[in-house]
Amino acid sequence: MPRYYFDIDRGYSLIDNSGMVLHDGKHAHHEALQRAAEFACDANNLRSPGAIVVTVRDGPQSILLTVRLVCVVEGQDLPLGASAP
Repeated sequence: MPRYYFDIDRGYSLIDNSGMVLHDGKHAHHEALQRAAEFACDANNLRSPGAIVVTVRDGPQSILLTVRLVCVVEGQDLPLGASAP
């Protein structure tokens, strides 16, 4: 079975050097979506606007797919824990 690597970029890169053995690209696609969702679940990762990008590779230079979640914050800036009037 092939090994897939899941790199995460959120203004800084987290390169996956160990990878994960999965049955096929369909399973790698699901894993990429899962990793993006888990990363986005942490509010600290969404403090500033931008994109969370998960890039799936099956080798050093071989990109299979990219998942991009975009965070856009609009409106009044409020301190953490505050509520709008």
